[in-house]
Amino acid sequence: MEVHAAVDFSQKGKLVADVHTASLAQLAGLQSTLAGVPNVSSVNVVAVDIGQARLSISYIGTTDQLHDAMAQAGLVLVNRGGSWQLSQAGSGAP
Repeated sequence: MEVHAAVDFSQKGKLVADVHTASLAQLAGLQSTLAGVPNVSSVNVVAVDIGQARLSISYIGTTDQLHDAMAQAGLVLVNRGGSWQLSQAGSGAP
């Protein structure tokens, strides 16, 4: 059994993540999943293009705590050289 640190409510942050998406319905489903992540305080779609979207995600706690909370919701958040990428677990992306 994994033990996760309590969310540090004194820390807040915002990141922009790129998401590969096959459809607007898939993007809506991802937004719905993000809404259920306790650390996430808001999600805004910054840009949408064919097959890709950019989301601005405001969160409470550290990025490590956000990563862990997203993993529990079936999402994968990866920082690649300062560029965040978000995908659903098992989707083959990022």
